[in-house]
Amino acid sequence: MGQASLKFAHLHLHTEYSPQDAPIGLKSLVVRAKDLGYKALAISDHGTVSGWVQFAQLCKEFGIHPIFGVEAYFTDKRLDRSSGRDNDHILLLAKDAEGIHNIFKMSDLSWKEGFYYDPRVDWELLEKYHEGIVCTSACVGGVLGEAYKRGGLAAARARTERLRGIFGEDFYVEVQYHGLAVEEEVYVPLAGLARDLGIKVVGTNDVHYLRKEDANTQEAMMALNMGKCVKDPSRMRHDSNHFYLKSPDEMIECLGGPNQMAVQSTL
Repeated sequence: MGQASLKFAHLHLHTEYSPQDAPIGLKSLVVRAKDLGYKALAISDHGTVSGWVQFAQLCKEFGIHPIFGVEAYFTDKRLDRSSGRDNDHILLLAKDAEGIHNIFKMSDLSWKEGFYYDPRVDWELLEKYHEGIVCTSACVGGVLGEAYKRGGLAAARARTERLRGIFGEDFYVEVQYHGLAVEEEVYVPLAGLARDLGIKVVGTNDVHYLRKEDANTQEAMMALNMGKCVKDPSRMRHDSNHFYLKSPDEMIECLGGPNQMAVQSTL
């Protein structure tokens, strides 16, 4: 575990500050991460940075390096409210104090100016406040995954090149593996696109609960958020119990194992 914990850090992680679908208390998170041997850990809640201060205090107490992030909601133009809830995800992680300030600023403006179903950022905000930030393409519902599903590889390529133009070497194509068919369908072509364009790939786990056995709690939380019964076949579901805080060894095996879809985190 010792060597693996030096090679991987969770970067895509939701907590109690994503109350619609993440039953993870911050103290329980940091304690569990410490027990698993992690030296660094990020939080990236949906559209909010509200947990940062408490997270920083707990990480200091338990000797873990905190990485401050947000899984923001992205739309092309945040002031446009003419369409439905078609917001994509994008992961923003602070490298330094300037990055912390800039993510905080974008989050603030996403609520004040961009809110429409969700607090949204757009191209204008990314271009203005990109300094000090590592950007990744997030989950299958992210800026590249959704572009690929809507418009194929050409649409994903266009967004990839624009994001690289903004973030340069600090833009990564993100891939995940939770045993879902859609991940193979989306991440394999995106990983190929990254290779063709010379863009680095980062592997993550989309953490929504601490332990595998907590999957049912998270499913009930999502159903409640949507006002539906857990047994309702039409409700949103993950169909996997792999959205948990995996150990470093589990992540190395997952991301570098038989599927060979992803690589371990290098941040």
